[in-house]
Parts: sequence; C-alpha cells; structure tokens
Amino acid sequence: MLTPLDIALWASAILLLLASLWWARPRPVELDWERFFKLSLVTLLRGPIESREGSAEEWLALGRARVWFNPAGRDPFTKLTDPQPDRLPVPALPGERSLTERLAAVSITERAGVLYGEGADESLYEDPQSLGPDWDLRRYLGAGLDWDVLADATEPLRVALGRKAESVVWVSLSLTDLHLSLSELLPRCVLLDEDILSQAEPEALATEIDAAGPGAADRFILMAAGEHVGALLRCLEAYDGLRDRVLAVVVLDPHLAQEQDWLAEHFTHKRFDTELSRPTGWFQLRFLRGDTLDPGLPEPPELETGREGVERVDLGLLPGTLSDQDPQWLARALAVTVLAWVGSRG
Repeated sequence: MLTPLDIALWASAILLLLASLWWARPRPVELDWERFFKLSLVTLLRGPIESREGSAEEWLALGRARVWFNPAGRDPFTKLTDPQPDRLPVPALPGERSLTERLAAVSITERAGVLYGEGADESLYEDPQSLGPDWDLRRYLGAGLDWDVLADATEPLRVALGRKAESVVWVSLSLTDLHLSLSELLPRCVLLDEDILSQAEPEALATEIDAAGPGAADRFILMAAGEHVGALLRCLEAYDGLRDRVLAVVVLDPHLAQEQDWLAEHFTHKRFDTELSRPTGWFQLRFLRGDTLDPGLPEPPELETGREGVERVDLGLLPGTLSDQDPQWLARALAVTVLAWVGSRG
C-alpha cells in the first residue's frame, strides 16, 4: 500500500518528467527576419562583385542604393507617418526612442533619410557567420547551403532549396516575373493568371489554389501583390481547410489602405487559426514611393489563451517600386528567407 510519502515522490517524479519534456521540445528560433532577409539581399549583391574582383566600397554603395535597414526601425509605417516616442512598444529596441525623437523633429519628406541613412545599416555588411549558430543557413536549409553558397547563387543553391521544398507548392497570384525566377530555383511553382483572380468569389480562388497541390502531403506558400492581397485574405479567412495546407503567405506592396476596417475585424488569430494549432507566417514587404506608404497588414491582437493563428513577419521597406526590383534577386532572397522560417518551425 502506497504511503503519502510514496505518492508525493511519484508525483514529484512525474512533474520532473513533464518539465523535462517541456524544456526539451523544439522551439521556434526567434530571429530578426527583416535583418535575415536583407542580409540575403546584400549577400546576393556581394557575389557578382567578388567574382569580378570588385571592391568592398562598391558593394557597400550598391547595397545602400538598393537595400534599406535600421535595426531600430520596426513598424516603418508609424515611424514615417506619425512618430511618437511616448507610444513605442515596451520594451523599446536599443536606440529606438532616440531614433523616433529625431524622426518626429523633421518633416515627412526627410524621415526616410533619417531612418535609413547615417550608417544605420552597418550590421548588414558584417560576416553573417559571426552572428552565432542561429544565423547559420545550414540549420534551416540543409548542409549544402551557407552564406557563401548564397553569394555564388549557383547550382548548389538550387539543389539545396529544391530539397527543402520537395512537398511545397509556391503559388504566385499574377506575379509573372517573380514566378519565372522562382521556377528556376524551386521544383514546384504555379502561376494563377488574371482570369482566375478577376473572379469575385473566394471559392473560385480557393479551388484553384487547392488544385495546385493534388497530393495529400502537399503544402503551400502563397504570394500576392497589390490589389490581389485583399482577395487572398478573404479567401483564406473563408476556407479553413485551405488554411491548414498553407505554411506561409508572402505579401508584396499590399494595397490595403481601404481594407483596414475589415482587417481589424477579420485578420485575427482566431479567424486565421489552423487545425494543426500552428501559426501561419504572413510575410510583408513594402515599397516607399515618394512619401506614400501603404499601412499593410496590422499585428493581430493577442488572445488571452496565447494561441496564435498568425505570425506576421515584417520584412520592412525597399526603395522604389516592386517593378523596379530585379525579379531574380528578389525571388532568391524571398525563397531563402521564407523557407528558412519554415525550417525554423520544424
């Protein structure tokens, strides 16, 4: 017969076992994914310069003309349109308060220069290998892909990404140039044309996306831009069966200024939950055209349960417009970043 002491000892042992299982379980790596993406962009710029024995100064000049980054520059829409130091999230990032104060003191036309100038992007030009094991591409994309392989952008890059994406179908909504560039890297890419996207009903879009991955194990990464982002949002909000098959969504140059009321009500963890109880990555990349910046996807409010259906990953801003970008360059950086994020989630 068990004594109270025996019961207490057994209970303690069970609690210790459960605690060890909890701490041993794999956890998502928490990286600055904007920095990761922009490291990928500048690494891809480095490769051709090194191959023709160009200088570090040339690489820096080219990178700063095409890639914007500030480690304290989260939520660029607010920082560029209405910077208020007293409304920063707590805790503030290192240097974020002083940066916001400087932005508030200048006109809106000068803010991009303050936000992305003054050497704020110096960390992009450090050796990524020095950042620690969490920044090792091989951890997420396999032994064949490190930062030097990415710089070369040769056959090993295609092989490594193809191996990682064997069961993933990358579906692009009307983005022909990016689709063609992704098709050079990944084994399974599908382009949905304007005729499909012009249909108003979410059901038609859901049917086409679902058909792009006929296998039971197929999963999707979806990519949309401009006015098509709203259609994709409504489609995924309406069809939970499709959401269960989506690993990530890539939103480029979204036109969502008129959708903010809908987003506030519908773009929530509960409405975009999945049967597998895992968040879907929603990546957004925006472009600054003069003084015009779309508000983009908001951060969904937290649930009391802590359960997440959405992980919004803001990749920040690039100068110019989407059509100004080299599609091959952008496609490679997006593929590496999104597949690395998927790999970090197990």
